[in-house]
Amino acid sequence: MKKGYISLIAVVIAGFFMASCGKKNNLDAAAESQVNLNTTIGQLVQISYSPSVPVRGYGMVSGLWGAGSSECPPQLRPELEKFIWQKMPNATPGEIKNFIESTDTAIVEIIGEIPALSMIGDRFDIQIIPLTKTQTTSLRGGHLFTSELKEMSRMQTFSQFAKTIGNAEGQIFTSIDPATKQERYYIFNGGIASLKSPITLTLKQSSFRASNAIRNRINERFGSSTANAISSTDIQITIPSQYRHRRQDFLAMVQLLYLSEDETLRTQRIDSLCEQLIDPAKSAESELALEAIGRPCLSRLATLLDEQNDPLVRFHAARCMLNIGDYRGISALRSVALDDNSSLQIEAIKSLSNAKLKDIEPFLSQLLAKDNIDVRLAAYDQLLDHNSVFVKRIPVGTDFFVDLVNTPGRKVIYAMQKEYAGLVLFGSLIACQNDLFLDKGNVMINARPGDKYVSLVRRHPARPKLVGPLLSSFYLEDIIRTLGHAPEIDKKKYPWPGLGLNYSEILDIVEQLCRDNLVAAEFMYGPLSDAGSFLEKMNQATDKTMTPPAKSKQ
Repeated sequence: MKKGYISLIAVVIAGFFMASCGKKNNLDAAAESQVNLNTTIGQLVQISYSPSVPVRGYGMVSGLWGAGSSECPPQLRPELEKFIWQKMPNATPGEIKNFIESTDTAIVEIIGEIPALSMIGDRFDIQIIPLTKTQTTSLRGGHLFTSELKEMSRMQTFSQFAKTIGNAEGQIFTSIDPATKQERYYIFNGGIASLKSPITLTLKQSSFRASNAIRNRINERFGSSTANAISSTDIQITIPSQYRHRRQDFLAMVQLLYLSEDETLRTQRIDSLCEQLIDPAKSAESELALEAIGRPCLSRLATLLDEQNDPLVRFHAARCMLNIGDYRGISALRSVALDDNSSLQIEAIKSLSNAKLKDIEPFLSQLLAKDNIDVRLAAYDQLLDHNSVFVKRIPVGTDFFVDLVNTPGRKVIYAMQKEYAGLVLFGSLIACQNDLFLDKGNVMINARPGDKYVSLVRRHPARPKLVGPLLSSFYLEDIIRTLGHAPEIDKKKYPWPGLGLNYSEILDIVEQLCRDNLVAAEFMYGPLSDAGSFLEKMNQATDKTMTPPAKSKQ
């Protein structure tokens, strides 16, 4: 009797739970059925990813030859000693102490900003700042040892407990601030991110059906490992390698994707988007929406390449086709790239990343001779990326390069000061005059009339004797290599030794050669790195906040 009673209760309870579950499943099914697949992904989700992250670190700079400081913050000393022991396991405590307290070294602050949508290994510029209240007079010519970078908002003074999200190292570049006339110090691409920025699409309304549909649609368009639905609300995104340099564009395309691929609706969308290309306010977004659709829109885009169509429409249609992988728009992009009166000229040149070298080299090589330096640089960048014979890269030491751009037209020496340390020589065979003399204090360059070679000598701060004289040809690239190669080198890599000057010092010399008309070329600096500028903006904002309001006059 008791056993039967228990069985009856079990049946009732089971029936109750089955009814409850059935009711819930019916509700979920009803909710799932309300998902509208005829909509864009961007209308269904909110996208989130890490913004740019300001970072800070502390490290040691060597090679200052007396311009450094023996002072070291007590909180930082144990970490520095530990780092030096890792690099020099056989060093004695006395040697490490002498190294830290030498005036040939200095403790510095490192600041930078890991860009938004960063990937592990991404590089970025950093600024180096001597610690205040120390005796360091200059960081010119110094080299930063590998140092850890931590999120600035989580780092208290010299705190070493915050998580390391990047590293920094490299040769220091020195610039003179035109406003204060003081030295500023940078390392181009000296920061290396170890932080991956997660990208998540979060559904506004939870739905397994919508989550899976979004994942399937993204993977169908961009590759099977692009999206992963981890729940009924979240889809994680990985940026495909082909969009590494177009990350924001890729995320925009993801949001512009439609879930439905009905052929009739797709045709209507393509027609509508093509019509919007004529509107400057809508053309960029419409182009991305068409690229998101992909190959099905190529036939319609091809009809827009006719020369009778609006130039803006032809440009956007041609660029969109090229990004999808169709080369029929090259001719239209070529016309815009060669048009000096077009406001889209630079954009057209930059859009050729996916083109084949044989299709773009003939007309880009013409642009190398233009007077407009921005056009020249854009064409140079594309030809360099495509390994064109018109650009030859020569490494100088281990810190920078010289790019020879074989072109007629005015000779220009362009000095990079952002992202890369390098000189671009526009003009074939830039050479010095036969009668040459330049004395920069610690470097002397000399050639008398009739000499077959240029003689170069350096007073090195760490050597009792002069370095040199070394001989070079009169060609500027050979002189730069002789200035920049190390005095003792691996002859298998470099054909001759050099004076061991750094990039900043060589720029000073090359600029002086041009200013004194010893080299018949125009010297030009590129824009200076903005590394560390975010900190100045933060300080300015803080100053404004803390400034008391002016008293009103009665």
